[in-house]
Amino acid sequence: MDGSQGMQGFRIQIYYSSVRNAREESSKARAEFINKFPDIVSYAEYREPGWFMIRAGDYRSTTECYKDLIAIRKVFPNAYPVPAKINFPDLINK
Repeated sequence: MDGSQGMQGFRIQIYYSSVRNAREESSKARAEFINKFPDIVSYAEYREPGWFMIRAGDYRSTTECYKDLIAIRKVFPNAYPVPAKINFPDLINK
């Protein structure tokens, strides 16, 4: 992990590719995601040697992400939950 604060949880991966124009494709995918799901935070990530990915949400379990996953799959049919270090949930509003 990157050493930043957070906890183990899940995010929904909506894009993952290393094709030549993956940077542009990932930017387009994230822009479409932000447009369609403005209430769900998204993250652009990069992994060597050239993998671009877009992940969304900060979920403590796969069960917690299920409702959003159903909606996201209507736009991004290949979306799936992945284990990830997530930001601490906002416990004040829970």
